[in-house]
Amino acid sequence: MKRTILIAALGLVAAVGASGDALAQKSKDTLRLPLKFPIDFISYSYSGNINETQFSTMAVYDTLIMFDEEAKKFVPGLAKSWKQIDPLTIEFELRDDVKWHDGQAFVPEDVIDSLMWFVNPDAKLTNAGNWEWIDKVEKTGPHTVRLMTKRPTPHALARLTAGSDIWPTHVTTKLADRKDFGRAPVGTGPYRAAQVDSNTGIILVKNPDYEMAGPGKPSAKIGRFHLLPIPDPGTQLAQLLSDGVDAIKEPEVTQVPDILKDVRFTSFVDQRISYVYMAIDAMGAAGNKALSDVRVRKAMFLALDRNDTTKMSVGDDPIPPVPAMCWKGIQVGCDYTVELPKQNVAEAKRLLAEAGYPNGFEVEVSCYTGTRYTRISTVVAEQFRKIGLTPKINCIPAGTYLKMKRENRIQLVLAGFPAGSMADAAGVLNLFADPQRLDFHGDQEIFGWANDFNSEMNPDKRLEIGRKIFNAYTERAYVLPVAPIPVQFVMRKEIGISGGTIQTPGVQAGDFSWK
Repeated sequence: MKRTILIAALGLVAAVGASGDALAQKSKDTLRLPLKFPIDFISYSYSGNINETQFSTMAVYDTLIMFDEEAKKFVPGLAKSWKQIDPLTIEFELRDDVKWHDGQAFVPEDVIDSLMWFVNPDAKLTNAGNWEWIDKVEKTGPHTVRLMTKRPTPHALARLTAGSDIWPTHVTTKLADRKDFGRAPVGTGPYRAAQVDSNTGIILVKNPDYEMAGPGKPSAKIGRFHLLPIPDPGTQLAQLLSDGVDAIKEPEVTQVPDILKDVRFTSFVDQRISYVYMAIDAMGAAGNKALSDVRVRKAMFLALDRNDTTKMSVGDDPIPPVPAMCWKGIQVGCDYTVELPKQNVAEAKRLLAEAGYPNGFEVEVSCYTGTRYTRISTVVAEQFRKIGLTPKINCIPAGTYLKMKRENRIQLVLAGFPAGSMADAAGVLNLFADPQRLDFHGDQEIFGWANDFNSEMNPDKRLEIGRKIFNAYTERAYVLPVAPIPVQFVMRKEIGISGGTIQTPGVQAGDFSWK
């Protein structure tokens, strides 16, 4: 929507007061949010990486343990406590006072069945590799289970907080296809699913008996969420302005200042840990030989002003550039001593000339579709031209990017990443430092370090390994975070948001309240 059209639209709806229909949804205790994708089941594991699914997934289901971002520590969930028996064994003491939404009691068999389903090949989960380290889970008492790993797994607790939802075995084992469970889900979370329909949306209703509220997952403050499938951003905005929805996520940042001129609206923005990254085909597998020269890649890093790319992502909000590929103090094992490079056009040109490309070369810049990536890729292309490169931009859906990567057709990409969505740097390395995932470098030394990182149980030694890895990514110019992806809402002033999560949605249902 053009700026002039937006201003006109604001003028037309400005007469709608902050009473009457504008407050009707608050009086009904219902908050309406649009979804970019129609969703017909609640399960992030089966969503095909549709990130919006995770919002309702976290509202309906619980995990064994949770992560307190303020204290930066793991806290109880369905498990009251846990202890590392030996490098391969964790024992969990489970709560004995939890009920499923259908009234049945939560039992150890629910944990065993759920975790073992994650590693069952028949499950065909999108992210099955997240749990391949699990060997078996056994009941050891009326309210205790032991989880055995195939090898020492220091990030086990972090993974159990993120995406490792526990399902009721008394429901799932009766289904011919477990995916159908997500169409009529039963959880233990702060909200129950009253409706799951790809046409009319998802309705989440407050669970008044939720007993696990705490720093890892807040209790429900709003009685009802209606998540409406509205794929088009322009339509989402029109619905917000005409009181069809109460908030929109990830608004077009260039439009936010004009929207906020309307006294009915306010905004919420928080950095979280997601970012846009630039990855370069250092192996030259896509046919651009120049990219295999580290001097060339360093020159490309030096071409960028990350303050400019950040502004393209967040607009005027005071969010700084992303400091590194991982987040110190939040993700266990994250450390680095080599800072990301600052723009230096003269040095970039010198490195290109030294590498034998004084007149630059052509490079294809792939990017995700969407206005954020279009803006960032345009700025990146302009900055590449200043050092003599000739960029060609090709914005593609995420699925197309992954297919092209498998076919070795990606020279350079600008893509979004939630930094692993968990409180451990393994979430980052398991994407970039795994030859079976997004390997842009083929660096055997890094692969070896990553294997050590994923099995070292000593926290100090593991931090040393992490430091070597993340320093190497910068020194060898493989991957560069170019802009943050904050969680951002434009919403009615009657709505408040507090807290948040490092997982993909950025916020949980319990973070919303009425003012």
